[in-house]
Amino acid sequence: MGKIGGAAAGNITQHVIQSDHLREAKMDLLLALLKASPSDERTLVFVAGKRDASWVRLFLSLYGQLY
Repeated sequence: MGKIGGAAAGNITQHVIQSDHLREAKMDLLLALLKASPSDERTLVFVAGKRDASWVRLFLSLYGQLY
């Protein structure tokens, strides 16, 4: 938790979570984190590129986590 890189707004909490390099392991971890967070909180997920973003969107939509 805390500031990573540039300064974030005061009401923003940043977390860096390391994961296995396998895509499936990352998606399982992301899904578990989203399920564990309060439903009124928003989450921003950074990915390396457009293709990765499309894959994450598809994965989350299949598991009903995309709002």
